[in-house]
Amino acid sequence: MQIVTLNNTRYAIGLWWQFDARSGIGRARALARSLGGDYTGAVIRAGQFGLGTGGKAFRGLLSLAAQLADKGGSHLYVCRFDASLWWVCAIKDGVIAAEGDWIGASEAAARAQAAVLHNLLDLPEPVILAQPGEAAALVREDDSRKRRGLPVLPRKFRPTLRNRVQSLASPARRFAGAIAALALCFGLFWLYQSGWFTDDAATRAAMEARRREILAHPEKYFPRPWLKTPLPSAWAGRCLSEMLALPILDQGWELKSSICDSENLLATYDFSSSASFLQLPEQAELLTATTARKKTPLPQLAPGGDVKLLPRDEVAHKMYEAAKLLGLHLKLNWKPKAKQTVREGKLVVPLTSPWQTAEFTLSDVSPQLILEREFYQVLQSIPGLVVQEISHTGGRWELKGLCHGQ
Repeated sequence: MQIVTLNNTRYAIGLWWQFDARSGIGRARALARSLGGDYTGAVIRAGQFGLGTGGKAFRGLLSLAAQLADKGGSHLYVCRFDASLWWVCAIKDGVIAAEGDWIGASEAAARAQAAVLHNLLDLPEPVILAQPGEAAALVREDDSRKRRGLPVLPRKFRPTLRNRVQSLASPARRFAGAIAALALCFGLFWLYQSGWFTDDAATRAAMEARRREILAHPEKYFPRPWLKTPLPSAWAGRCLSEMLALPILDQGWELKSSICDSENLLATYDFSSSASFLQLPEQAELLTATTARKKTPLPQLAPGGDVKLLPRDEVAHKMYEAAKLLGLHLKLNWKPKAKQTVREGKLVVPLTSPWQTAEFTLSDVSPQLILEREFYQVLQSIPGLVVQEISHTGGRWELKGLCHGQ
């Protein structure tokens, strides 16, 4: 997150927004824990919440994107706060887009991000506020309402948490953290007094050399799925040959869906008037009174090789552009950079992954496109992209996978 000041009021920008019908601070904490990132604050709105990273200075600040979303309608802004701080805000029908509270370092990057959101969400043309001070127009209308003397609720009746940054740490967790820190201090003091930290110069030099070696190659300590997963074209070829060979009717049972993952092909069948419970599809098992499932192991393929990853924004732009050109619907969900701690005896080295991982889903894939080799060549042209699943349900094809960016 970043702090900006408009008309003497400080605002927070740069949150990552999620949609959740049961939006609340508890749901935000649960997602932050599951992602394993370093999120420290959240802004709660009806039906969605935003996660952000920052210190105590952000607590209680209004989210600028949330304030603009409260006005309703659809908007797209590109704002300059200083030469190296550009902000893109995308609002669709009063809801902040997932990547619609975006911070960049240049006008070119901001305009490119706005173009992607404009095409993807069918938003109005972006409003460019590129001159110093022009961004104040975003909240000038609210200030004028105050000057006209409209009623203002007493402070104790104001919804003080609305659209404001709240801490993701629960009071109990903060108290437990203070106790743990105090215990750690006592423990370290005892170890120091007992001489545990006494090492000779040679040992300290060896530990420092090892620490530098670990820091120089952090990629060794994080999963690299693209090294173990087959290339998208080979992956899809194996899956589609098996999926297209499935009969529509098997022992009278009607094929409902098929899902191909990295190891198996799962076929689900529905009971029909010509089916019998005494004769299921070969190697199938009964899941419910009207549903059977068959699992078929798939042959293993050679994994892909190492690649040089692209910057995260470039990967996102390539994904959105490919989806636009091919007429597909894309969901792209970036996760925070993973963290890892390497422990070797007394040596403890905290590491952050050199790349970021995103889950993607490509839906509305036509039967013609799913068979085109060129489709998978386009995906294969994005370094670090891996396909994890192809599914076919009710005549609709869908792909899921991961992409990675620095």
